Amino acid sequence: MSIKDYFSFTKGEKRGVFVLLIIIVLFTSSLHFIKYFRVIEQTDFSKFDEKITLFEKQLIQQKINDSIARITRKNIALPSAFFEFNPNEIEDSNWLKLGFAEWQVKTINNYKAKGGEFRIKSDVSKIFGISDTLYKLLYPYILLPEETKKKEFKKNYANEFPKKNYELFKKKEPILVDINLCDTSQLQELKGIGSAYSKRIIKYRESLGGFISINQLKEVYGITDEIFNQISPNLTPIVIGANTTINQIDINQVDEEQLKKHPYIGWKLAKPIIAYRKSHGKFATVSDIKKIHLITDEIYSKIAPYLKVD
Repeated sequence: MSIKDYFSFTKGEKRGVFVLLIIIVLFTSSLHFIKYFRVIEQTDFSKFDEKITLFEKQLIQQKINDSIARITRKNIALPSAFFEFNPNEIEDSNWLKLGFAEWQVKTINNYKAKGGEFRIKSDVSKIFGISDTLYKLLYPYILLPEETKKKEFKKNYANEFPKKNYELFKKKEPILVDINLCDTSQLQELKGIGSAYSKRIIKYRESLGGFISINQLKEVYGITDEIFNQISPNLTPIVIGANTTINQIDINQVDEEQLKKHPYIGWKLAKPIIAYRKSHGKFATVSDIKKIHLITDEIYSKIAPYLKVD
């Protein structure tokens, strides 16, 4: 067999190759034209967009709620209602609704009674005691211009207009508070002391029977060293007998239930004190309680000012 025989095709083989080529051409062409006849399904993203919009609204509302929560933790007064108002015409009850304290309303009325007037929005921010947060909340509702229009006055009339007394905006003199005689409103005039702290201080004072040192304020829940250092310059010194009377407990008359209510005593000390009195008779002096093994010198110096014997 010659080499030529390897490269020659029979008639049947030639027909098969021809048919195979036709099939290849048809298949390739079909791939090209099939994309023009294929139906592409459109995806509906409207529901997804709605969920995204809802999530964004919830995120904004959460930020608002977080801001209100931070304001509440700082004991900053918040308005109970929002409405447009002219600070020159507003009634006392509406000032209170806008988040102002009663003492601030009195200061405002005194200022207006002496001829004072709110001319522009920023005048409201100068009210003594108003926080930046409260002012920003009320700003859109203040019915006053943002700036005063400049007026031209004739030179001859310049001295005919008396200067107004702006006592409202003057810096107040430092206040002094006696923590054994003050009420909650007086305590709240101290920077850093809000409604919650003032109530805790009064309650603790009553349970003790009175403060014998301003340092006892540090024992009130929430009064940190930072707050104490901030308010201590505004507290009058305590001098027992001169400006302060302590409510003392007669350890010869008191029962265990009453004695244990004192913050420095509690049931752990009240029980052995009453038991010792029952066993040895009435105490001759307050110092007799030092004979009880639980009463150390440190404990005695702390509770002795609140005890007496008759």
